[in-house]
Amino acid sequence: MLTGGSTAGVQAMLLYAAGGGGAVVLPRNAHLSALHLCAVAGLDVVFARPSFTASGLCYTPDESYLEALERRPDARALLVVRPDYYGALHWPARAAARARALGIPVLCDEAHGAHLNWDAETPTAGALGADVWVQSAHKTLPALNGGAWLHAGPGVDAARLRAMLRAVQTSSPSFVTLLALDDARAFMDEHGREALSRLTDWCEDARVVQRAQDEEGGAGSTHHA
Repeated sequence: MLTGGSTAGVQAMLLYAAGGGGAVVLPRNAHLSALHLCAVAGLDVVFARPSFTASGLCYTPDESYLEALERRPDARALLVVRPDYYGALHWPARAAARARALGIPVLCDEAHGAHLNWDAETPTAGALGADVWVQSAHKTLPALNGGAWLHAGPGVDAARLRAMLRAVQTSSPSFVTLLALDDARAFMDEHGREALSRLTDWCEDARVVQRAQDEEGGAGSTHHA
């Protein structure tokens, strides 16, 4: 459990994977915490080139991660942001598989996806094969600011990961925040699936209304013209 937010988790897992120096593959939408850690730790950043949807939303396709790995097969880590800041849940499955084949840890900034632990429809980064991933409970769950979780998959040296965390997080953590994290987990264990189902329904209702308004506005504009 973290009290320094996903910032602490992102920095700890990058230190864990590449603290000895070298290159890391990052998407262009990587959080500033990742870039700051790379600057302080002297890590080389290899950016995976972004693409855009027809509506102008930015995302990083599988091919861009693969191309970055081609350029730097000696990279020490590959970082994915999922969900991204538009809510997209893209997972670069082929690039993740290629990274694992090269012995490169796959890390995920899943700060906006703490609710996925209780979403029956959508897997977490861990379920998709990430080695280490971080989630901000305070973003999508009833937890205090700074409350986050750092997760380690099979084969990760948890003791060394904790040591890296101690290097970037205060030695005087807020126990109120830690309690709020556990309370949020308990609430979601008991009510999470039902709450997420209701929220999904409300979001869909909002989309229906928005589409109707857009169609009405478009029709009005055509008539006016």
